[in-house]
Amino acid sequence: MTKRRKTISVLTVIGILLIGGVSMFLLTSFKAEAAKVESPIEVRTVRTRELIAESQDVAVLADGFLESSRILEIQSPLAGKVVQTASDLKGGTEVVKDDILISLDKRRALIAYQSARTEMIRISSQFLTAAGLGDADRAAWNTFIAALNEADAGNLPVPPMNGDRQKLLASTMGVVGAWHALESAALDLEDHNVRAPFTGTITGRGLSIGSWVSPGQPLATLMDTRNMELRLSVSSDKLRDIAPGDPVRVSRSGDSRPGLGEVVRIEPVLSAGSQTAMIHVAMESDGDWLPGTFVTAEIKGRRIDSAFRVPRGALVDGRLPVYDDGKLALLPVNILAQDASDVLLAPDFPNGTLMVTTVLQNPIPGLSLGTEEDS
Repeated sequence: MTKRRKTISVLTVIGILLIGGVSMFLLTSFKAEAAKVESPIEVRTVRTRELIAESQDVAVLADGFLESSRILEIQSPLAGKVVQTASDLKGGTEVVKDDILISLDKRRALIAYQSARTEMIRISSQFLTAAGLGDADRAAWNTFIAALNEADAGNLPVPPMNGDRQKLLASTMGVVGAWHALESAALDLEDHNVRAPFTGTITGRGLSIGSWVSPGQPLATLMDTRNMELRLSVSSDKLRDIAPGDPVRVSRSGDSRPGLGEVVRIEPVLSAGSQTAMIHVAMESDGDWLPGTFVTAEIKGRRIDSAFRVPRGALVDGRLPVYDDGKLALLPVNILAQDASDVLLAPDFPNGTLMVTTVLQNPIPGLSLGTEEDS
């Protein structure tokens, strides 16, 4: 084969390969373009919720322990022998306000009271005879003396000293001095009874009848189990949402019946670096809520006249995903307040706006969307 023929053969092969490559490229491009034309645009089907601006209450959640609103250590006012007790002051004993917790032997005090009362009656009778009173005043003093004769130490009648003249005569004739002595004897007699200052439950080791006590000796502790207090620690930025008088819903684990309380005091932040404040909540108990119970409180705080309420997790980088005529839009929002689960948004867009509630993996504005209602 000559050199010229070899060259022609090589060129022929190269030409055939070039023509084939071009043909394959054109065919592949045509198929790709055809595939683009035939492939439909992907549409994400999502769930939506219509937003309506309404009056909203800001809910503040916090945990804490119930405490008794009043705990009082009961002490003996006098020395003496215990002659009566309320169930030996055993722990768990329930008492009502003014119930006698203990009584001390009061025989000497009773004798002193009766003697002072007798002296008051004698002095008053002399005053009635010698004071030259009118008929109305004489009748009033006769009524006083009769009532005094039957009065006990806790319910003494008051001398009917009417006008400056009677007061001066009563003082001069010893009536006032006798009355003060009777009042003192009555107080001494009453001090032998220790009464419950409020309704509650006794805690302590107990005290038996026949025991001897000394002045100031601790007898028991009285805990108010009807009036509870809940102290809640909240972040200081929540203070603008809470005010005294706000209602509080109190719940505990495993109980579907909530208790109701009210914010009574707000303890101010004590230092510039503090990030918390103390909220005091008062709550009445029917006896079923005991001190020491761990509870969750929901404070129904500040009311916002008009706002959208949406879940906190619905926002995408601080913007709200909405369905806008088949496309995804991310709207900037103005957050007015937030609680444990929701945020309250200013109504800066129209009522009826459709918020996208489906979580999107790649929420790009302009993404084609379809709703479940459309499918």
